[in-house]
Amino acid sequence: MARLPIVGGDAGNWGTILNEYLQVSHASDGTLKSGVVGATQTDLPSVAGGLLLRGTFASRPAASSTNSGLYYLATDNNGGTLWQSTGSAWVQVSAGVTHGVTHSSGGADALTGSLDATARVNIAKGGSAAGSRRQINFIEGSNTTITTSDDAANEKVDVTITAGTPQDLSTTASPTFAGLTANGVIYSAFQNQANWGGGLVVRKRGNTTAATDAVVNGAELGYHQFEGWDGTVYGRGAYVITNATQDFSTGNHGARYAIFTTANGQADAVERVRINDTGVLIGGADPTHTLTLPYSSTGIALYNTADQTTNYERGLFYWASNVLSLVTQKGGAGVARAISFATGDGTNLQLNNGGSASGYIQELSGKTSTTAGAAGVVVAPTWQAASGTNITHSIAPTVSQSGTAGYTALHINPTEGTTGSGSKRLIHAQVGGSDRFVLDNAGDITLADGGDISAGSTTGTKIGTATTQKLGFYNATPIVQPTGAALTALSNLGLVASPTLAASDISSGTLPVDRGGTNASTAAGARTNLAVAEASGFAKMSVGTVAPTSPTVGDLWVDTN
Repeated sequence: MARLPIVGGDAGNWGTILNEYLQVSHASDGTLKSGVVGATQTDLPSVAGGLLLRGTFASRPAASSTNSGLYYLATDNNGGTLWQSTGSAWVQVSAGVTHGVTHSSGGADALTGSLDATARVNIAKGGSAAGSRRQINFIEGSNTTITTSDDAANEKVDVTITAGTPQDLSTTASPTFAGLTANGVIYSAFQNQANWGGGLVVRKRGNTTAATDAVVNGAELGYHQFEGWDGTVYGRGAYVITNATQDFSTGNHGARYAIFTTANGQADAVERVRINDTGVLIGGADPTHTLTLPYSSTGIALYNTADQTTNYERGLFYWASNVLSLVTQKGGAGVARAISFATGDGTNLQLNNGGSASGYIQELSGKTSTTAGAAGVVVAPTWQAASGTNITHSIAPTVSQSGTAGYTALHINPTEGTTGSGSKRLIHAQVGGSDRFVLDNAGDITLADGGDISAGSTTGTKIGTATTQKLGFYNATPIVQPTGAALTALSNLGLVASPTLAASDISSGTLPVDRGGTNASTAAGARTNLAVAEASGFAKMSVGTVAPTSPTVGDLWVDTN
């Protein structure tokens, strides 16, 4: 059943409801339907040449005292203008003049202003009884503004018509337009005691099957386009568009939002940004992560300077030759900056390019922890290769130096203040938690039990490179290179304990004698002429040339052969 819209309600549907209400008695051109108002219900019949506002005249009568003040709307060659009887003549209504209208059955309406050549006015009969007053309808012409004010108690409708000025829409009106063109800025203001606001709503209904069916996946929901005049036509420079990403139904309203721009020297816009339920992609496709860059992107640039072209400092994150790179760059008066990796507990790994393009790790510092066994940096990959040798950490600089330059591939240099009583190791190598190699802060090296030290097989390996360098073995006190008796030297180095020299220690060869008192010039001569000088505590010993038949214990037998 047709009804009027509810004030403050029927948001979004009031136009449809009002049209249904008006169509009960009005045709589509705004005229009353046949039979709605009978001849006995009005004294405003259509007459040749126009419409008489009161009376039953066949045409506009001569002005007289009986029709003084009445209005007549001409529809002939008079241009559709409005005339008023002064009692002696009909006068065309002009701008800025107030004209009163008196109905035959009582009540009064006031008209203020004027109509232009295209304005039309429809006026229905007023009534004498309270509540029987009829509405006066005005159909606006071009650039005509009409406002009304009802005075029900006095059976009056005050109407103001302003011709020749831009049309303003009432703040309570909700018109429907087939199209709208504005030559200036459009403002949308919303004021209400509510947490929601006004805006621009674009609605899409229908699909390729039916104009009233639900929207389907891929359909455009709306767009916002920006055009510029190129001297001949308007050309599209950029636009935003929204598409459905699923068939619409109750609770299923998936959509994406895309931004298109046109590059210099091109005529067609290209998609630059797409947003859907997964995230944002810069480059035009469905994103796979919260922020996604496509294969062809040049990466991410983050500037440290307002100048982005000449004297700049920036960080870049990009793919190049199948390598993911994180670098800092500078231009002009810009300064080469470091890259720092930090955590909330103060761990800081800083890469510094040292003012040049080649970077290096400058410091690992800042971590303060009272936790037992806390680690500054942990590299813990899981190797599952079937062949080859995996390398956890590789230090492989390329050295090309000259002059007095040198280099250190690995520099370990703790700064010790107050230390505890525990172990202080510079290098601690383990396998499965068992020690294999330990270098402590005193320079002591400990190998695993059974561990070997292997040296090269060509030029050999030196232990001690100077005669003044002290060495010691088997917990002996280190000494410089010893001189004198061999047994004493070996004993002092710690290589032998309680040193003795047995005959069996000499298994072959000859024993040269140059101080035996024989004055022999050869070993053979010494063997046959060995004399021991007499001295206190010594006896003379003579050596014969014939071997005893059967030497006994205590005999001294010297083979002269």
